[in-house]
Amino acid sequence: MKCTFRIRLHRFSTQILPKPLETPTHVLRDYQRECIDTSLRRLKEGVRRQAVSLPVGSGKTVIFANLIKALQTPETCPTATKALVLAHRTELLSQAAAQIRRVMPDCKILLEQGRKMPTVKEINECDIVVASVPTLGHATSKRVDRFDPNLFKCIIIDEAHHASATTYHRLLKKIGALSDDSHILVWGCSATLRRHDGRSLDPIFQSVVYHKSFLEMIQKEYLCNLLITTVKTSVVLTDVQNVAGDSMQPNSPIA
Repeated sequence: MKCTFRIRLHRFSTQILPKPLETPTHVLRDYQRECIDTSLRRLKEGVRRQAVSLPVGSGKTVIFANLIKALQTPETCPTATKALVLAHRTELLSQAAAQIRRVMPDCKILLEQGRKMPTVKEINECDIVVASVPTLGHATSKRVDRFDPNLFKCIIIDEAHHASATTYHRLLKKIGALSDDSHILVWGCSATLRRHDGRSLDPIFQSVVYHKSFLEMIQKEYLCNLLITTVKTSVVLTDVQNVAGDSMQPNSPIA
């Protein structure tokens, strides 16, 4: 059964995301628990910037929501109790917030996106910030300056194959997460860690700490068999622009 959670923020209300009427429990699958345990073990071994590769439909959001819950405050920075979750699309932000709410129904979650800009006081008093990368990582933006690195134990990057982009690197560098002496766990998940443009993720992640392939997940009946359909067409895509990884119609305005 597929459960859909919608989060609606009042135009003039606080940025704190509301609690759902009901919070259904969720039992982790074996590989989800194994992924969390592996990530925590590798962190103890000194691998602080981690990538995880799992197929679409494997519940990566479930995993990082439970990872945040399981992750303890680092001994080197006892004030670091919060989590920052980064994504580049609105639906991913909503999905992350809803799943975190299921796992930790009493936590206080803030949304940082566009006009939704929590105050420093709100950030300091919350548990988790779910933030838009285009908002925080913009070249002219100083919004990330409101985030005290000493308050955050981890930064979660959804769709981590985007992390080699300048916006991500700029954001992580500003918050100090790329420094060798940083206490912050940087944890990214994606179904496609290999980028088509060939750009390396090495400046962001030290190691792929966990991986499961589509074939393995299908064989273990966690995912259904693939049904592949091909379409023959005479359409010519030579003049199609590519903006931020998305194809645009020729001469069309960029939204």
